[in-house]
Amino acid sequence: MFMLVFLLTAHLLSVNHAPTPTQPSGPIYFAVFEGTCLQLVLAGVPSSKKCASVLMVSKFKSKRAAFLFQQVAGNVVAFRGILTSPKTGEFAIDEVEVAPVQTTRATGTCVFLLDEHSAGQLDCHAKSIDGATYSASFAVARAKSVLGQDW
Repeated sequence: MFMLVFLLTAHLLSVNHAPTPTQPSGPIYFAVFEGTCLQLVLAGVPSSKKCASVLMVSKFKSKRAAFLFQQVAGNVVAFRGILTSPKTGEFAIDEVEVAPVQTTRATGTCVFLLDEHSAGQLDCHAKSIDGATYSASFAVARAKSVLGQDW
């Protein structure tokens, strides 16, 4: 588990090689959650059986966030976007990455809500500019580790 967290953290921090005004150089919140991957669809292909029971979330000062799903084979699927509604936990998605294969501009939403015990759900749906669909749903059972400010 430690190696998995290390590799995913390194991937998350390396995906944006140069900080931009909308993407600062480091997260202000980073958490690893355990739970159940309920659904994973990549470019229209059901991939739920390849989804691991780990979800990682990173939030930046700019209100951007990255939701990273670990696949059993070691690949990472990331939905990235910006918080649009703190009350409903909704994020506007602008990019989906299936590492190490491809990064795709996409539009869609992720809704991420946690209760006071760090249990909850993440649901993401996005469509790329070429019409491919991406979706993911994860039931969060508990927080494995949390670094930084409260969500």
